[in-house]
Amino acid sequence: MHNTDNDVVFWRRYWHLLCHRSEVAKPRDFVRFDVAGEEVVAFHDGNAVIAFNNLCPHRGARIFDEAAGNSPFICKYHGWSYAKGKIFIANKEQFSHCKTENAALTQLMTIWVGDFLFVASDPAMTIQNQLGESYELVLSISSILDKRLDLNSYNYNCIWQVAVENALEPYHVGIVHADSLNQLKLGTGINEYHGQNSVWFTDVQNLRTAKLLDKLGNFLSSPIIHPGYLNVHLFPFSMISSTYGLTYSVQNFFPSPLENTTHFTSRLYRSKLRSDLGATALTSFFESTAAVNRQIFEEDKDICARVPSRSWTSESPNLFARDEERVVHFRESYSATLEHENAID
Repeated sequence: MHNTDNDVVFWRRYWHLLCHRSEVAKPRDFVRFDVAGEEVVAFHDGNAVIAFNNLCPHRGARIFDEAAGNSPFICKYHGWSYAKGKIFIANKEQFSHCKTENAALTQLMTIWVGDFLFVASDPAMTIQNQLGESYELVLSISSILDKRLDLNSYNYNCIWQVAVENALEPYHVGIVHADSLNQLKLGTGINEYHGQNSVWFTDVQNLRTAKLLDKLGNFLSSPIIHPGYLNVHLFPFSMISSTYGLTYSVQNFFPSPLENTTHFTSRLYRSKLRSDLGATALTSFFESTAAVNRQIFEEDKDICARVPSRSWTSESPNLFARDEERVVHFRESYSATLEHENAID
């Protein structure tokens, strides 16, 4: 039986990549996530970007409904609002018998790694220690992103561990993504392990596609981090992937208290370009990339639904392909976290 208490440990004790600065650049911009039985919102309150549990501090009504947007913080139940670090109580004179100064949002800790916002509840370590050698890579990626092109948000019918492991291994690509990701003809590549995080670098062996992508790279304002396919796992829940640095996809596979459910989000960002001419020239490419990404994630969603929770174990598999080595690393990292937390308790 899947242990949801363990899921809460991974949510509580780690920093999590939530969004890019461009998504919350203006006052009232917000993004919302379902995670471990909570709703978490990153919100630009007019002074700063905060992250909080998506509940009014009055009587717990939900504030934001959509996955992202631009809207004032106003409770639709009784009219309480929040801006620039302050709560505004509707008809405040009715609360003269209460200590209204104690009214507060349930906020999470926040920290910026370049232009990426990370949040945490009770982190076991600093963000630098958690990311290790991946820190500089994440910092570099954040600095070259321009804006969000697409957003997906829906549930996978599996536990989050299954969804993450599927994203970690390319062994399934030829079968599951025959008409999408496999068209790139990705090579075997190289795995790097940065503590509990991992990175896969590989080349695009479809020469025609590789030449086209290399040519399109001339429109970028920054050097390409990796001239091929890049996949970064930020343990436990987050992934960053890119092909030739033209676009970057950030995915979160957040746990849910619901049986066989993972709260999935993906956001596609374009990289900064040399000029508006580049944006015009690449319009069809960006549209095609968004469509292919959606196809890939739908294919992942469908295949993950075929893996029930009872099939997953934190023990290393007895049989695993070379392309599944990151799955072994993930399970070792997962087990090590729980052993450490149990030792503390």
